[in-house]
Amino acid sequence: MAFYDDIYSLSEILTEIKEHKYEFVVIDFLQNIFLKDGDEYTRLSFATLALQKAAKAFDCCILVLS
Repeated sequence: MAFYDDIYSLSEILTEIKEHKYEFVVIDFLQNIFLKDGDEYTRLSFATLALQKAAKAFDCCILVLS
């Protein structure tokens, strides 16, 4: 079991999931994921889609809360 509360970059989150091959990941506050460009809706939509793709690619379950 691992617990991180200091990773906010989407790319860092995806790297952690890939490297550690987690089976289950919980992201407790989607709005805290850091992305540079776009308004809030665009950023959240991009992050959500990227996490959905990652779950399929890395064969894990990602639970995202807002």
